[in-house]
Amino acid sequence: MKKTIYLLFSLSAIFLLSACGEGDIGPQGPQGPQGPQGPGAYLFEFNDVDFTASNKYTAILPYPSGFDTFDTDVALVYMYFGQEEGLDVWFPLPETQITDNGILQYKNDFTTEDVKVFLQANFSYDLLTPKETDGWTIRVVVVPSEDWLASGRQDLSYHAVIEALGLKDLPSPKVSIPRN
Repeated sequence: MKKTIYLLFSLSAIFLLSACGEGDIGPQGPQGPQGPQGPGAYLFEFNDVDFTASNKYTAILPYPSGFDTFDTDVALVYMYFGQEEGLDVWFPLPETQITDNGILQYKNDFTTEDVKVFLQANFSYDLLTPKETDGWTIRVVVVPSEDWLASGRQDLSYHAVIEALGLKDLPSPKVSIPRN
């Protein structure tokens, strides 16, 4: 009796499942409404940034109030070096410079609330000059990393990033300390 019930159940299952053919595919449904624009890239500028003994040669640059970031965002940081042949020169961090005193590095890290820019040197910080520490203009580009990484972009120079992200460039900074 059990074998008969099992056989009938198995045959019924095979019959029902084989009756579920694909058949003709129906027409494409209507296009759904456009979703909201995802977060874009943002450009911020910080002027007159100084690296001194009192701030331990570190500048904390908070994002403007009301600016929301995500854990996946990336902050690209650039320091204004001056002009060459009428063009602004921005160097991306980290940056290593060879000075008369040794090696000086400008580095950064970032969180969802701020960017920290700091100096590291293989010589005494007392030997740093105002040219190396005072009056810097720093620009931060906050980028949604999924979109940026998916694009396969390798050129992280300031002008290439601004152009690739469709950001409007800011006016050239007015710097009183010549860097060249």
